[in-house]
Amino acid sequence: MTIRKRLYLSNILMVATPILLTILVVGAFFLTLSQTFGNDFYQQWQQNEAYTKAYEHMEELQEAKNSRDLPQQLQQFHDGHPNPFLSLLVYDKSGKLIQQLGSYQADELTQQLGQGQQQVNSLSLDQLRIDRFFVGAETVLLVNTDYHSLIEEELIDHKDLLKLAFFSALVLGILFVTVTNFYLARFIYRPINVALDILTDGVNQLAAGNLDWRIDYAPEDEFKAVVANFNDMARRLQQMVALQEKNSESHKELIAGISHDLRTPLTAIKAYVEGLEQGVAATPMMQARYLQTISQKTDHLNQLVDQLFLFSKLDLGDYPFRLETLDIGRFLSSFVNSLKAEYRQRGLTITLEISSWGEYVRGDPAELRGVFLNLLENTLKYGNLADNQLRISQFSREQTAVIRFVDNGPGIAADQQEAIFDVFYRGDKARTQPNQGSGLGLAIAKKIIEGQAGQIAAGSSPTGGLLIEIRLPLQEEPSHEEHSDH
Repeated sequence: MTIRKRLYLSNILMVATPILLTILVVGAFFLTLSQTFGNDFYQQWQQNEAYTKAYEHMEELQEAKNSRDLPQQLQQFHDGHPNPFLSLLVYDKSGKLIQQLGSYQADELTQQLGQGQQQVNSLSLDQLRIDRFFVGAETVLLVNTDYHSLIEEELIDHKDLLKLAFFSALVLGILFVTVTNFYLARFIYRPINVALDILTDGVNQLAAGNLDWRIDYAPEDEFKAVVANFNDMARRLQQMVALQEKNSESHKELIAGISHDLRTPLTAIKAYVEGLEQGVAATPMMQARYLQTISQKTDHLNQLVDQLFLFSKLDLGDYPFRLETLDIGRFLSSFVNSLKAEYRQRGLTITLEISSWGEYVRGDPAELRGVFLNLLENTLKYGNLADNQLRISQFSREQTAVIRFVDNGPGIAADQQEAIFDVFYRGDKARTQPNQGSGLGLAIAKKIIEGQAGQIAAGSSPTGGLLIEIRLPLQEEPSHEEHSDH
């Protein structure tokens, strides 16, 4: 049950409880009276109460001291108190009966009261009660043949018992309210306290570094969503910490890779410079070869520094892409056709398959060329040694332009395919061959593609070679002024 439903139910019970309590207290009180004075006590009490009202009404007529239209007033009085045991007898100042209302017949006793022979104004005999009133010049007798005069005496005699019953009912009522409120409070607030304790314990677990902690919460109430959000937050926090640790490890590898790749050309340059200083290169031909090697190593060093600078700007999101709307099929065809012959001479055969034309993407032409060129160079270096081939295909799928580079080389193990986009990844064998590359190319390619809202991934081709897939979101065809044939 939700907390909201519990509150609604609690509010209903808070209203219903006093009503029920009142009914129980009154019922208990009258049960005590009926057990003490008999089962007819309540009925007799009501009959006496009805006569009391009639008596008070007659007192009002007496105080008015107006005997004009008295017969009519008494008739209205009698009709207003429909009691078969109630009668009115009216005597004039001479003691003569002039009006009778009700079933009671005048007798010697009423005659004496009507004529003023009795000094008292009230008489009670068994169940007969007669009260005398003086209205103007007339004397009116109010007669009740079913009056229970012993009730008052019994109440006085059992005064202590009635007090005990009243206070017992009061104490029971207070106890009932207290117990009810206690259980209502437990009913409403205990689930809240339990949920808060569980959440507090979960927070303490996370604060202590236990990021695997998850809360198991069964009740279907408002805290269910809170617990789900907590578990989701814990999962995200765990992923963030894991990513931070991975980034920290990557930074260590980056520093180690930078140190290694910078040290290699610097060591070579230093060795050749020392060779020139010490006269190892004794002939002009050897000196020219030494200087050429120093120049090549310096170029390699500059290239590595440029790549590091580019990667750092891409990693910080501070690289200014110059995005244009490109016909991706035309752009890729132009790129491949401009380099196809050159790479064939260098030992790489490139084939191109374009499955869609007139479809556009937003991209930086220069940076996309750099990514494609890096993939060609990698295939040239790590592809099939005997018959190195690269098949480039482009097609559309689910509002995305897909570009695939598939070679016929040895490929990469499945558990290493994601790692090839990490900085300075070249595999253990390649690490001992620094001339094969800096290890930054694919890391830069990934940053460039992702910076243009795309994706790049590695896989295996059906023949076992390496497959690189690039996905770029398709765009609407540009207007004539925006059209570009890059």
